[in-house]
Amino acid sequence: MTASPPIPPGEPVGEGHGSTSKRDVVSVPVGTAGIDVFISYNSKDHADVLELAEGLSKRGLKPFLDRWDLAPGLRWRPELERVLASCSSVVVMLGPHGIGEVQQREVDVALRRQDKDPRFPVVPVLLPGGEPPGGFLEQLTWVDLRHQALSDGVGDLAAVLRKEWGTDVQREKARTNRRRYLGNLLLLLAVLGVNVAWYFRHCHTRLGPVAVGGTVGLPTLLWLTFLYVRWGAEEEIKSLPRRLLGSPFSTRGLWGALVLSLGLFGATSSVQVEAASTSAEGVAYSVEVTAKGGKRLWQSPSLSTEQRVAIHLFFFRFGMPVELRLQPAGDRGPIRTHLGPAARLRVRVPDQFAPRPVDVLRVLPGSRLVQALGKPGVSVNRVYDLVVLAGDTNVRISDVRRQAMYLAGGEDDIATGLGRERSEDRQGRFMEWARNRLALGEQPARGVVSMWMEPRVVGGWVPPASLDGIRFELMADGDAVAEPLSVVVWGGTNGIRTVVIDRKP
Repeated sequence: MTASPPIPPGEPVGEGHGSTSKRDVVSVPVGTAGIDVFISYNSKDHADVLELAEGLSKRGLKPFLDRWDLAPGLRWRPELERVLASCSSVVVMLGPHGIGEVQQREVDVALRRQDKDPRFPVVPVLLPGGEPPGGFLEQLTWVDLRHQALSDGVGDLAAVLRKEWGTDVQREKARTNRRRYLGNLLLLLAVLGVNVAWYFRHCHTRLGPVAVGGTVGLPTLLWLTFLYVRWGAEEEIKSLPRRLLGSPFSTRGLWGALVLSLGLFGATSSVQVEAASTSAEGVAYSVEVTAKGGKRLWQSPSLSTEQRVAIHLFFFRFGMPVELRLQPAGDRGPIRTHLGPAARLRVRVPDQFAPRPVDVLRVLPGSRLVQALGKPGVSVNRVYDLVVLAGDTNVRISDVRRQAMYLAGGEDDIATGLGRERSEDRQGRFMEWARNRLALGEQPARGVVSMWMEPRVVGGWVPPASLDGIRFELMADGDAVAEPLSVVVWGGTNGIRTVVIDRKP
Protein backbone atom coordinates (compact mmCIF):
# COMPACT_ATOMS: atom_id res chain seq x y z
CA MET A 1 0.00 0.00 0.00
CA THR A 2 1.61 3.26 -1.09
CA ALA A 3 1.36 6.51 0.84
CA SER A 4 -1.86 8.35 0.11
CA PRO A 5 -4.13 10.86 1.83
CA PRO A 6 -7.41 9.66 3.36
CA ILE A 7 -10.01 8.56 0.84
CA PRO A 8 -13.75 8.73 1.55
CA PRO A 9 -15.03 5.15 1.84
CA GLY A 10 -17.21 3.98 -1.00
CA GLU A 11 -15.99 6.66 -3.45
CA PRO A 12 -13.87 6.15 -6.57
CA VAL A 13 -10.13 6.61 -6.12
CA GLY A 14 -8.20 9.12 -8.19
CA GLU A 15 -5.28 8.42 -10.48
CA GLY A 16 -2.71 8.92 -7.77
CA HIS A 17 -4.10 5.99 -5.74
CA GLY A 18 -4.88 3.55 -8.52
CA SER A 19 -8.21 3.23 -10.25
CA THR A 20 -11.15 1.38 -8.68
CA SER A 21 -14.91 1.64 -8.45
CA LYS A 22 -17.50 1.92 -5.71
CA ARG A 23 -17.64 -0.98 -3.37
CA ASP A 24 -21.14 -2.30 -3.87
CA VAL A 25 -20.88 -5.79 -2.40
CA VAL A 26 -19.89 -5.29 1.24
CA SER A 27 -20.26 -2.14 3.33
CA VAL A 28 -17.97 -1.96 6.35
CA PRO A 29 -18.68 0.95 8.71
CA VAL A 30 -15.96 3.44 9.59
CA GLY A 31 -14.14 2.51 12.77
CA THR A 32 -11.72 -0.08 14.05
CA ALA A 33 -13.69 -1.96 16.67
CA GLY A 34 -13.41 -5.70 16.29
CA ILE A 35 -11.07 -5.67 13.28
CA ASP A 36 -10.22 -9.31 12.45
CA VAL A 37 -7.56 -8.67 9.87
CA PHE A 38 -5.54 -5.68 8.70
CA ILE A 39 -4.86 -5.92 4.95
CA SER A 40 -1.49 -4.50 3.93
CA TYR A 41 -1.02 -4.23 0.19
CA ASN A 42 0.50 -2.30 -2.70
CA SER A 43 -2.17 -0.06 -4.22
CA LYS A 44 -1.17 -1.26 -7.70
CA ASP A 45 -2.57 -4.68 -6.78
CA HIS A 46 -5.88 -3.24 -5.55
CA ALA A 47 -8.11 -5.32 -7.91
CA ASP A 48 -7.10 -8.70 -6.45
CA VAL A 49 -7.00 -7.26 -2.92
CA LEU A 50 -10.55 -5.92 -3.16
CA GLU A 51 -11.82 -9.34 -4.33
CA LEU A 52 -10.16 -11.06 -1.38
CA ALA A 53 -11.40 -8.47 1.10
CA GLU A 54 -14.96 -8.86 -0.09
CA GLY A 55 -14.63 -12.64 0.11
CA LEU A 56 -13.41 -12.42 3.71
CA SER A 57 -16.33 -10.14 4.59
CA LYS A 58 -18.79 -12.63 3.12
CA ARG A 59 -17.27 -15.31 5.33
CA GLY A 60 -17.98 -13.36 8.51
CA LEU A 61 -14.57 -11.72 9.01
CA LYS A 62 -14.11 -8.00 9.42
CA PRO A 63 -11.15 -6.80 7.35
CA PHE A 64 -9.61 -3.34 7.53
CA LEU A 65 -8.94 -1.86 4.11
CA ASP A 66 -7.87 1.75 3.79
CA ARG A 67 -10.09 2.28 0.75
CA TRP A 68 -13.12 1.33 2.83
CA ASP A 69 -12.35 2.33 6.37
CA LEU A 70 -10.29 5.54 6.49
CA ALA A 71 -12.59 8.40 7.38
CA PRO A 72 -12.35 11.67 5.42
CA GLY A 73 -10.58 14.59 7.07
CA LEU A 74 -8.45 12.55 9.47
CA ARG A 75 -4.73 11.96 9.54
CA TRP A 76 -4.34 8.51 8.08
CA ARG A 77 -0.92 7.52 9.49
CA PRO A 78 -1.99 7.55 13.16
CA GLU A 79 -5.17 5.71 12.16
CA LEU A 80 -3.16 2.94 10.49
CA GLU A 81 -0.89 2.66 13.55
CA ARG A 82 -3.89 2.42 15.86
CA VAL A 83 -5.51 -0.35 13.76
CA LEU A 84 -2.25 -2.27 13.53
CA ALA A 85 -1.97 -2.16 17.32
CA SER A 86 -5.51 -3.43 17.93
CA CYS A 87 -6.38 -5.82 15.07
CA SER A 88 -6.43 -9.59 15.48
CA SER A 89 -4.12 -10.40 12.57
CA VAL A 90 -2.28 -8.86 9.59
CA VAL A 91 -2.31 -10.11 6.03
CA VAL A 92 0.54 -8.96 3.77
CA MET A 93 -0.50 -9.13 0.12
CA LEU A 94 2.45 -9.81 -2.21
CA GLY A 95 1.48 -9.20 -5.83
CA PRO A 96 3.38 -8.69 -9.09
CA HIS A 97 4.33 -5.12 -8.12
CA GLY A 98 6.19 -6.11 -4.98
CA ILE A 99 6.01 -4.35 -1.60
CA GLY A 100 5.17 -0.65 -1.67
CA GLU A 101 6.91 1.96 0.48
CA VAL A 102 4.11 2.47 3.01
CA GLN A 103 3.31 -1.25 2.90
CA GLN A 104 6.86 -1.96 4.06
CA ARG A 105 6.35 0.32 7.07
CA GLU A 106 3.12 -1.51 7.89
CA VAL A 107 5.00 -4.82 7.71
CA ASP A 108 7.68 -3.49 10.07
CA VAL A 109 5.04 -2.44 12.61
CA ALA A 110 3.28 -5.82 12.33
CA LEU A 111 6.54 -7.75 12.79
CA ARG A 112 7.49 -5.66 15.86
CA ARG A 113 4.10 -6.51 17.37
CA GLN A 114 4.69 -10.18 16.59
CA ASP A 115 8.08 -9.99 18.35
CA LYS A 116 6.27 -8.83 21.50
CA ASP A 117 3.41 -11.31 21.04
CA PRO A 118 4.54 -14.48 19.19
CA ARG A 119 0.93 -15.63 18.90
CA PHE A 120 0.00 -12.59 16.79
CA PRO A 121 -0.34 -13.88 13.18
CA VAL A 122 1.30 -12.07 10.27
CA VAL A 123 0.32 -13.97 7.11
CA PRO A 124 2.04 -13.33 3.76
CA VAL A 125 -0.31 -14.03 0.85
CA LEU A 126 1.08 -14.62 -2.65
CA LEU A 127 -1.23 -13.12 -5.27
CA PRO A 128 -1.18 -14.19 -8.94
CA GLY A 129 2.12 -12.98 -10.38
CA GLY A 130 3.68 -12.44 -6.95
CA GLU A 131 6.98 -13.83 -5.71
CA PRO A 132 7.76 -15.53 -2.37
CA PRO A 133 8.67 -13.00 0.33
CA GLY A 134 12.20 -12.13 1.32
CA GLY A 135 13.75 -10.75 4.47
CA PHE A 136 11.97 -11.39 7.78
CA LEU A 137 8.74 -12.33 6.00
CA GLU A 138 10.56 -15.31 4.50
CA GLN A 139 10.61 -16.88 7.98
CA LEU A 140 6.79 -16.97 8.04
CA THR A 141 4.55 -19.58 6.41
CA TRP A 142 2.67 -17.98 3.55
CA VAL A 143 -0.58 -18.72 1.73
CA ASP A 144 -0.05 -19.27 -2.00
CA LEU A 145 -2.97 -18.14 -4.16
CA ARG A 146 -1.01 -17.99 -7.41
CA HIS A 147 -2.27 -21.23 -8.87
CA GLN A 148 -5.99 -21.07 -8.22
CA ALA A 149 -8.87 -18.68 -8.61
CA LEU A 150 -9.07 -16.03 -5.90
CA SER A 151 -12.70 -16.99 -5.29
CA ASP A 152 -11.43 -20.43 -4.24
CA GLY A 153 -8.35 -19.20 -2.38
CA VAL A 154 -10.23 -16.77 -0.15
CA GLY A 155 -11.72 -19.76 1.66
CA ASP A 156 -8.20 -21.01 2.48
CA LEU A 157 -7.23 -17.58 3.74
CA ALA A 158 -10.36 -17.33 5.92
CA ALA A 159 -9.61 -20.75 7.44
CA VAL A 160 -6.07 -19.64 8.27
CA LEU A 161 -7.27 -16.44 9.92
CA ARG A 162 -9.83 -18.38 11.97
CA LYS A 163 -7.10 -20.83 12.97
CA GLU A 164 -9.13 -23.64 11.42
CA TRP A 165 -6.33 -24.82 9.16
CA GLY A 166 -5.84 -28.24 10.69
CA THR A 167 -5.00 -31.65 9.29
CA ASP A 168 -8.63 -32.66 8.81
CA VAL A 169 -9.43 -29.47 6.89
CA GLN A 170 -6.41 -29.94 4.64
CA ARG A 171 -7.27 -33.56 3.92
CA GLU A 172 -10.88 -32.73 3.08
CA LYS A 173 -9.75 -29.87 0.89
CA ALA A 174 -7.26 -32.16 -0.86
CA ARG A 175 -10.01 -34.73 -1.53
CA THR A 176 -12.39 -32.04 -2.79
CA ASN A 177 -9.76 -30.48 -5.02
CA ARG A 178 -8.71 -33.86 -6.35
CA ARG A 179 -12.29 -34.61 -7.37
CA ARG A 180 -12.58 -31.19 -8.95
CA TYR A 181 -9.29 -31.63 -10.78
CA LEU A 182 -10.26 -35.02 -12.13
CA GLY A 183 -13.66 -33.69 -13.22
CA ASN A 184 -11.99 -30.73 -14.89
CA LEU A 185 -9.53 -33.09 -16.52
CA LEU A 186 -12.36 -35.11 -18.08
CA LEU A 187 -14.01 -31.92 -19.29
CA LEU A 188 -10.73 -30.65 -20.68
CA LEU A 189 -10.15 -33.94 -22.51
CA ALA A 190 -13.69 -33.78 -23.89
CA VAL A 191 -13.10 -30.25 -25.18
CA LEU A 192 -9.81 -31.29 -26.77
CA GLY A 193 -11.39 -34.41 -28.25
CA VAL A 194 -14.27 -32.49 -29.84
CA ASN A 195 -11.91 -29.88 -31.29
CA VAL A 196 -9.51 -32.52 -32.62
CA ALA A 197 -12.45 -34.38 -34.19
CA TRP A 198 -13.67 -31.13 -35.76
CA TYR A 199 -10.20 -30.35 -37.08
CA PHE A 200 -9.62 -33.70 -38.73
CA ARG A 201 -13.16 -33.73 -40.10
CA HIS A 202 -13.08 -30.34 -41.74
CA CYS A 203 -9.41 -29.50 -42.36
CA HIS A 204 -6.82 -30.67 -44.80
CA THR A 205 -5.86 -34.29 -44.19
CA ARG A 206 -2.36 -33.90 -45.66
CA LEU A 207 -1.16 -33.13 -42.13
CA GLY A 208 -1.45 -36.84 -41.49
CA PRO A 209 -4.07 -37.75 -38.88
CA VAL A 210 -2.36 -41.08 -38.23
CA ALA A 211 1.01 -39.49 -37.48
CA VAL A 212 -0.38 -36.59 -35.48
CA GLY A 213 -3.02 -38.58 -33.62
CA GLY A 214 -0.98 -41.72 -33.00
CA THR A 215 2.69 -40.82 -32.85
CA VAL A 216 2.41 -37.41 -31.21
CA GLY A 217 -1.07 -36.94 -29.82
CA LEU A 218 -1.52 -40.03 -27.65
CA PRO A 219 1.82 -39.89 -25.74
CA THR A 220 1.40 -36.15 -25.22
CA LEU A 221 -2.12 -36.64 -23.90
CA LEU A 222 -1.01 -39.37 -21.50
CA TRP A 223 1.90 -37.25 -20.26
CA LEU A 224 -0.33 -34.23 -19.60
CA THR A 225 -2.80 -36.47 -17.79
CA PHE A 226 -0.02 -37.79 -15.55
CA LEU A 227 1.24 -34.29 -14.77
CA TYR A 228 -2.29 -33.08 -14.09
CA VAL A 229 -3.00 -35.79 -11.53
CA ARG A 230 0.45 -35.54 -9.95
CA TRP A 231 0.26 -31.78 -9.51
CA GLY A 232 -3.26 -32.00 -8.11
CA ALA A 233 -2.29 -34.72 -5.62
CA GLU A 234 0.89 -33.04 -4.36
CA GLU A 235 -0.43 -29.53 -3.84
CA GLU A 236 -4.17 -29.12 -3.95
CA ILE A 237 -4.00 -25.41 -4.78
CA LYS A 238 -2.17 -26.14 -8.05
CA SER A 239 -4.00 -27.16 -11.18
CA LEU A 240 -3.04 -27.98 -14.74
CA PRO A 241 -5.37 -25.41 -16.36
CA ARG A 242 -3.59 -22.68 -14.40
CA ARG A 243 -0.20 -23.88 -15.59
CA LEU A 244 -1.29 -24.52 -19.16
CA LEU A 245 -3.52 -21.54 -19.78
CA GLY A 246 -1.94 -18.99 -17.44
CA SER A 247 -5.17 -18.16 -15.63
CA PRO A 248 -7.77 -19.98 -13.53
CA PHE A 249 -9.99 -22.18 -15.68
CA SER A 250 -13.05 -23.07 -13.69
CA THR A 251 -15.39 -26.00 -14.14
CA ARG A 252 -18.05 -23.61 -15.38
CA GLY A 253 -15.67 -22.30 -18.01
CA LEU A 254 -14.83 -25.84 -19.12
CA TRP A 255 -18.51 -26.69 -19.44
CA GLY A 256 -18.98 -23.56 -21.52
CA ALA A 257 -16.04 -24.47 -23.74
CA LEU A 258 -17.42 -27.98 -24.20
CA VAL A 259 -20.87 -26.70 -25.15
CA LEU A 260 -19.36 -24.22 -27.61
CA SER A 261 -17.15 -26.91 -29.11
CA LEU A 262 -20.11 -29.27 -29.54
CA GLY A 263 -22.10 -26.44 -31.07
CA LEU A 264 -19.32 -25.69 -33.54
CA PHE A 265 -18.97 -29.37 -34.40
CA GLY A 266 -22.70 -29.85 -34.92
CA ALA A 267 -23.32 -26.62 -36.82
CA THR A 268 -20.51 -26.99 -39.34
CA SER A 269 -20.44 -28.78 -42.65
CA SER A 270 -17.61 -28.61 -45.12
CA VAL A 271 -16.67 -29.27 -48.72
CA GLN A 272 -13.11 -30.22 -49.55
CA VAL A 273 -12.04 -30.60 -53.16
CA GLU A 274 -8.74 -31.97 -54.30
CA ALA A 275 -7.27 -32.16 -57.78
CA ALA A 276 -6.81 -35.75 -58.88
CA SER A 277 -3.84 -37.04 -60.79
CA THR A 278 -5.70 -36.69 -64.08
CA SER A 279 -5.61 -32.92 -63.67
CA ALA A 280 -1.94 -33.15 -64.62
CA GLU A 281 -3.13 -33.34 -68.22
CA GLY A 282 -3.11 -29.58 -68.17
CA VAL A 283 -6.82 -28.92 -67.59
CA ALA A 284 -7.54 -26.78 -64.53
CA TYR A 285 -10.88 -27.51 -62.89
CA SER A 286 -12.99 -25.70 -60.34
CA VAL A 287 -16.01 -26.91 -58.37
CA GLU A 288 -19.20 -24.90 -58.05
CA VAL A 289 -21.53 -25.62 -55.13
CA THR A 290 -25.13 -24.66 -55.83
CA ALA A 291 -28.22 -24.88 -53.67
CA LYS A 292 -31.67 -25.96 -54.75
CA GLY A 293 -32.93 -23.44 -57.24
CA GLY A 294 -29.51 -22.82 -58.75
CA LYS A 295 -28.20 -20.34 -56.17
CA ARG A 296 -24.42 -20.53 -56.12
CA LEU A 297 -23.03 -20.97 -52.62
CA TRP A 298 -19.34 -21.24 -53.40
CA GLN A 299 -16.91 -21.79 -56.22
CA SER A 300 -13.45 -23.18 -55.57
CA PRO A 301 -10.34 -21.73 -57.15
CA SER A 302 -8.95 -23.51 -60.19
CA LEU A 303 -7.37 -26.79 -59.18
CA SER A 304 -4.37 -28.12 -61.04
CA THR A 305 -0.99 -29.65 -60.30
CA GLU A 306 0.02 -26.37 -58.65
CA GLN A 307 -3.17 -25.62 -56.67
CA ARG A 308 -4.44 -29.01 -55.56
CA VAL A 309 -6.70 -28.40 -52.55
CA ALA A 310 -9.57 -26.08 -51.68
CA ILE A 311 -11.67 -26.15 -48.50
CA HIS A 312 -14.83 -24.26 -47.62
CA LEU A 313 -16.85 -24.42 -44.40
CA PHE A 314 -20.61 -23.95 -44.28
CA PHE A 315 -22.47 -23.07 -41.09
CA PHE A 316 -26.06 -24.00 -40.30
CA ARG A 317 -26.74 -25.72 -43.62
CA PHE A 318 -28.81 -28.44 -42.00
CA GLY A 319 -30.19 -30.84 -44.59
CA MET A 320 -29.68 -28.41 -47.46
CA PRO A 321 -29.68 -30.22 -50.84
CA VAL A 322 -26.72 -29.07 -52.91
CA GLU A 323 -25.10 -29.93 -56.19
CA LEU A 324 -21.40 -29.89 -57.00
CA ARG A 325 -20.68 -29.11 -60.62
CA LEU A 326 -17.37 -29.32 -62.38
CA GLN A 327 -16.18 -26.31 -64.36
CA PRO A 328 -15.49 -26.80 -67.20
CA ALA A 329 -18.09 -29.52 -66.99
CA GLY A 330 -17.44 -31.25 -70.32
CA ASP A 331 -19.56 -34.38 -70.23
CA ARG A 332 -19.32 -34.75 -66.43
CA GLY A 333 -22.47 -34.87 -64.38
CA PRO A 334 -23.08 -33.13 -61.02
CA ILE A 335 -22.72 -34.68 -57.58
CA ARG A 336 -25.96 -34.34 -55.61
CA THR A 337 -25.82 -34.49 -51.82
CA HIS A 338 -27.02 -32.85 -48.59
CA LEU A 339 -25.05 -30.66 -46.21
CA GLY A 340 -26.14 -31.59 -42.70
CA PRO A 341 -24.80 -31.31 -39.14
CA ALA A 342 -21.10 -32.18 -38.96
CA ALA A 343 -21.23 -33.23 -42.64
CA ARG A 344 -17.96 -33.50 -44.47
CA LEU A 345 -17.84 -33.93 -48.22
CA ARG A 346 -14.53 -34.69 -49.87
CA VAL A 347 -14.37 -34.95 -53.66
CA ARG A 348 -11.59 -35.40 -56.16
CA VAL A 349 -11.76 -33.69 -59.52
CA PRO A 350 -12.45 -34.85 -62.06
CA ASP A 351 -12.30 -38.50 -60.91
CA GLN A 352 -15.42 -38.53 -58.71
CA PHE A 353 -17.49 -36.58 -61.21
CA ALA A 354 -18.75 -39.54 -63.19
CA PRO A 355 -19.56 -39.15 -66.87
CA ARG A 356 -23.09 -37.89 -67.15
CA PRO A 357 -25.42 -40.73 -68.07
CA VAL A 358 -27.02 -40.31 -71.47
CA ASP A 359 -29.67 -42.31 -73.28
CA VAL A 360 -29.59 -41.89 -77.04
CA LEU A 361 -31.25 -43.99 -79.71
CA ARG A 362 -29.38 -44.00 -83.02
CA VAL A 363 -31.43 -45.06 -86.07
CA LEU A 364 -29.52 -46.11 -89.18
CA PRO A 365 -31.37 -46.70 -92.48
CA GLY A 366 -30.34 -49.85 -94.32
CA SER A 367 -29.28 -50.00 -97.97
CA ARG A 368 -32.60 -51.33 -99.27
CA LEU A 369 -34.48 -48.60 -97.41
CA VAL A 370 -32.10 -46.05 -98.85
CA GLN A 371 -32.91 -47.31 -102.34
CA ALA A 372 -36.62 -46.97 -101.53
CA LEU A 373 -36.20 -43.41 -100.33
CA GLY A 374 -33.93 -42.47 -103.19
CA LYS A 375 -30.31 -42.91 -103.98
CA PRO A 376 -27.81 -40.73 -102.12
CA GLY A 377 -27.33 -37.43 -103.93
CA VAL A 378 -30.62 -37.76 -105.84
CA SER A 379 -33.49 -35.40 -104.97
CA VAL A 380 -36.51 -36.93 -103.33
CA ASN A 381 -39.85 -35.75 -104.63
CA ARG A 382 -41.91 -37.25 -101.84
CA VAL A 383 -41.58 -36.30 -98.15
CA TYR A 384 -41.00 -39.39 -96.01
CA ASP A 385 -41.69 -39.47 -92.29
CA LEU A 386 -40.65 -42.16 -89.84
CA VAL A 387 -42.79 -43.07 -86.84
CA VAL A 388 -41.05 -44.84 -83.95
CA LEU A 389 -43.43 -47.02 -81.93
CA ALA A 390 -42.22 -48.15 -78.48
CA GLY A 391 -44.88 -49.42 -76.10
CA ASP A 392 -47.49 -46.77 -75.43
CA THR A 393 -45.33 -43.93 -76.73
CA ASN A 394 -44.30 -42.92 -80.20
CA VAL A 395 -42.37 -40.16 -81.87
CA ARG A 396 -42.61 -38.87 -85.41
CA ILE A 397 -39.46 -37.97 -87.30
CA SER A 398 -40.47 -35.68 -90.11
CA ASP A 399 -38.77 -35.44 -93.48
CA VAL A 400 -36.39 -38.34 -93.23
CA ARG A 401 -33.14 -37.42 -94.97
CA ARG A 402 -31.41 -40.78 -95.23
CA GLN A 403 -28.70 -39.81 -92.73
CA ALA A 404 -28.32 -41.29 -89.25
CA MET A 405 -31.01 -40.12 -86.82
CA TYR A 406 -30.25 -39.56 -83.13
CA LEU A 407 -33.17 -39.43 -80.70
CA ALA A 408 -32.83 -38.35 -77.04
CA GLY A 409 -34.48 -36.26 -74.37
CA GLY A 410 -32.21 -33.29 -75.15
CA GLU A 411 -29.78 -32.30 -77.83
CA ASP A 412 -27.03 -31.99 -75.20
CA ASP A 413 -27.39 -35.72 -74.49
CA ILE A 414 -26.75 -36.44 -78.15
CA ALA A 415 -23.75 -34.13 -78.22
CA THR A 416 -22.36 -35.78 -75.06
CA GLY A 417 -22.83 -39.28 -76.47
CA LEU A 418 -21.19 -38.40 -79.76
CA GLY A 419 -18.39 -36.62 -77.93
CA ARG A 420 -17.51 -39.85 -76.13
CA GLU A 421 -17.16 -41.71 -79.40
CA ARG A 422 -14.06 -41.23 -81.48
CA SER A 423 -15.07 -40.38 -85.02
CA GLU A 424 -12.70 -42.92 -86.60
CA ASP A 425 -13.97 -45.69 -84.31
CA ARG A 426 -17.57 -44.91 -85.18
CA GLN A 427 -16.73 -44.84 -88.86
CA GLY A 428 -14.95 -48.18 -88.59
CA ARG A 429 -17.95 -49.82 -86.93
CA PHE A 430 -20.31 -48.35 -89.50
CA MET A 431 -18.07 -49.62 -92.33
CA GLU A 432 -17.99 -53.12 -90.90
CA TRP A 433 -21.78 -53.15 -90.56
CA ALA A 434 -22.31 -51.87 -94.09
CA ARG A 435 -20.01 -54.45 -95.65
CA ASN A 436 -20.86 -57.52 -93.61
CA ARG A 437 -24.44 -57.06 -92.45
CA LEU A 438 -25.79 -55.20 -95.47
CA ALA A 439 -23.65 -57.26 -97.92
CA LEU A 440 -22.35 -54.15 -99.69
CA GLY A 441 -19.15 -53.83 -101.58
CA GLU A 442 -16.34 -51.53 -100.59
CA GLN A 443 -17.46 -48.47 -102.55
CA PRO A 444 -21.23 -48.75 -101.86
CA ALA A 445 -20.41 -49.30 -98.18
CA ARG A 446 -18.32 -46.13 -98.15
CA GLY A 447 -21.22 -44.20 -99.64
CA VAL A 448 -23.65 -45.48 -96.98
CA VAL A 449 -21.17 -44.77 -94.17
CA SER A 450 -20.58 -41.22 -95.39
CA MET A 451 -24.36 -40.74 -95.29
CA TRP A 452 -24.53 -42.16 -91.74
CA MET A 453 -21.74 -39.92 -90.50
CA GLU A 454 -23.96 -36.84 -90.95
CA PRO A 455 -26.29 -37.01 -87.90
CA ARG A 456 -29.84 -35.81 -87.77
CA VAL A 457 -30.59 -34.62 -84.22
CA VAL A 458 -34.09 -35.14 -82.84
CA GLY A 459 -34.57 -33.99 -79.23
CA GLY A 460 -37.52 -34.18 -76.88
CA TRP A 461 -38.11 -37.96 -76.79
CA VAL A 462 -36.61 -40.27 -74.20
CA PRO A 463 -35.98 -43.76 -75.56
CA PRO A 464 -37.51 -46.60 -73.53
CA ALA A 465 -35.40 -48.68 -71.17
CA SER A 466 -35.91 -51.77 -73.33
CA LEU A 467 -35.91 -51.84 -77.12
CA ASP A 468 -37.76 -55.17 -77.21
CA GLY A 469 -40.78 -54.79 -79.47
CA ILE A 470 -39.74 -51.44 -80.95
CA ARG A 471 -41.34 -50.87 -84.37
CA PHE A 472 -41.04 -48.33 -87.16
CA GLU A 473 -43.61 -47.20 -89.71
CA LEU A 474 -42.83 -45.33 -92.90
CA MET A 475 -45.10 -42.56 -94.12
CA ALA A 476 -45.01 -40.74 -97.46
CA ASP A 477 -46.63 -37.31 -97.77
CA GLY A 478 -48.58 -38.02 -94.57
CA ASP A 479 -49.91 -41.41 -95.64
CA ALA A 480 -48.73 -44.75 -94.35
CA VAL A 481 -46.61 -46.74 -96.74
CA ALA A 482 -47.28 -50.44 -96.87
CA GLU A 483 -43.62 -51.19 -96.61
CA PRO A 484 -42.61 -53.99 -94.21
CA LEU A 485 -39.53 -52.99 -92.27
CA SER A 486 -37.02 -55.09 -90.37
CA VAL A 487 -35.46 -53.90 -87.14
CA VAL A 488 -32.04 -55.05 -85.93
CA VAL A 489 -30.81 -53.82 -82.54
CA TRP A 490 -27.12 -53.09 -82.32
CA GLY A 491 -25.26 -53.15 -78.98
CA GLY A 492 -24.97 -49.83 -77.17
CA THR A 493 -21.78 -47.93 -76.40
CA ASN A 494 -21.30 -44.70 -74.39
CA GLY A 495 -25.02 -44.44 -73.76
CA ILE A 496 -25.91 -44.73 -77.46
CA ARG A 497 -28.03 -47.70 -78.57
CA THR A 498 -28.20 -48.33 -82.28
CA VAL A 499 -30.92 -49.89 -84.42
CA VAL A 500 -30.81 -50.51 -88.15
CA ILE A 501 -34.09 -50.39 -90.07
CA ASP A 502 -34.36 -51.72 -93.59
CA ARG A 503 -36.83 -53.08 -96.09
CA LYS A 504 -37.48 -56.72 -95.67
CA PRO A 505 -36.02 -58.65 -98.59
